[in-house]
Amino acid sequence: MIAQARAEEQQNRATGRAAAGSPANPQDETYWAYMQRQLNERTEKLNIVGDSMQNLQNNSSSWATDVSKYVEKQKRGFVMGGK
Repeated sequence: MIAQARAEEQQNRATGRAAAGSPANPQDETYWAYMQRQLNERTEKLNIVGDSMQNLQNNSSSWATDVSKYVEKQKRGFVMGGK
């Protein structure tokens, strides 16, 4: 699943670069076009980081829930006198 997500991100980045496209000659690009392209690239990178942080949060939450369930199971087993 992680490998698939990485492949999709790389494909999206490649598609985004092709769609945004930089001019064949950088001197033909106006200052405002350059600023717009830079802003778009940085926003895209921030979105990728945001998605990664969201995935990390979800995984951490899931892990904490699993640990909590395990601890509760151990407590019940201890109180009941069995495993």
